[in-house]
Amino acid sequence: MSISPVVQNVVSFGKLEIEGNSKIELSLIAEKVSGSRYNKKRFPAVILRKTKPKSTILIFQSGKIILIGS
Repeated sequence: MSISPVVQNVVSFGKLEIEGNSKIELSLIAEKVSGSRYNKKRFPAVILRKTKPKSTILIFQSGKIILIGS
């Protein structure tokens, strides 16, 4: 019997370098990027859902980015 691993999901983390103590304007990103969602009362990040490859990208005001899927 042979067991082969199968990748089901990939999660990556990153951070955008921002000069000084500036914060990212999430409302501006949500306005300019099609398919993005942002509701700061529900969740403190812009949510980008892509279909090819199927993935979700979270962008936080601090510059942290989380990529889920793909």
